[in-house]
Amino acid sequence: DVNFPLAVGNEFTGDRPWRGEISHLCIGDRAASETEISLLLNSQDSCQAIASSLVAAYDFRQTPNYSDSTHTLPDLEWHQPNSTGRSTNGVEFTSENWLQTRNINVLNEKIKDSSQFTFSFIIATKDFNQNGPARIISISPDIYNRNITIGQWQTNLSIRLRNPLAGANGTRPELIVSNVFNNT
Repeated sequence: DVNFPLAVGNEFTGDRPWRGEISHLCIGDRAASETEISLLLNSQDSCQAIASSLVAAYDFRQTPNYSDSTHTLPDLEWHQPNSTGRSTNGVEFTSENWLQTRNINVLNEKIKDSSQFTFSFIIATKDFNQNGPARIISISPDIYNRNITIGQWQTNLSIRLRNPLAGANGTRPELIVSNVFNNT
């Protein structure tokens, strides 16, 4: 759905908070090549590795103005205007604060047209007992409908992707990457 919003650190409705930190979020509109994946895994600047397909790039280590450096998407804003989640590594999320933006139609359209994407992010959990899964990044209006959700379920990374097989909630099948969160 091209009208679904983007939320970082929770679901747009506030129903699935994640406790952790994020320093980068980069989104490309095609699948990363093997060379790009190698660069992603060995670089502190995860956006540079996928520069040729980059649609959105947020650096959370910068000032509290969380702007997309590609100028494709609007700024991410705190769901409560007076929230602050600054940390030494970027932004820290709790159950009370997360970032969101509604108008990401351009990103949704580009991914829909290419049927490919790459998400790159640098994160650290603050709690190994999160479930639901707790939403790290979500393009969805609520907990039952999504384009994609990247979340944490205890020590595992959960990826839910809307497609004809997985349905509107992207839960069957759900991709689980075990033991991603083995330290803070």
